Amino acid sequence: MEYITGNDIKHFLANTPQITFEITECCNLACTYCGYGPLYNNKDPRKNRNLSEETGILFINYMVNLWEKGFLDITNDTIYVSFYGGEPLLNMNFIRHIVNYIRSKFEKFKKHILAQGDFSVDVPALA
Repeated sequence: MEYITGNDIKHFLANTPQITFEITECCNLACTYCGYGPLYNNKDPRKNRNLSEETGILFINYMVNLWEKGFLDITNDTIYVSFYGGEPLLNMNFIRHIVNYIRSKFEKFKKHILAQGDFSVDVPALA
C-alpha cells in the first residue's frame, strides 16, 4: 500500500489552480436555500467570524515558500484568488488588504468575488 507523504501534500497544495479564502461567516441575509441555512444538516455553526488579514498573508507567504522550494509544477504565472463567505463584501478590509499584498508580490493576478449582489460597496481599489 502506498501512503500520501507530507511532501505529496505540499506538492498538491502548491499546484492548486486557485486560492479561495472564506473571509467571513457574516451574512446580511437568511436564505433558506443557503448551505448554512435550515434546510441542511451536518454543518458547522456560523459564529459571524471574519478571517484576519494576518492569517491571509501567512497563507500567501506559505504558498510562496512552497513555490520557491520547487513544489510548483505548473507553468502558469498568473495567481488566481477568490473571496467568498457568508457575504464577502462585509469584510472588504480583508479583500483590499490581500489584493494590495498580492499585487506587491506578483505581476499577474486575477481576482474573483462571489457575492450576493444585493448592496453596493466602493471597490475602486480592486480595479
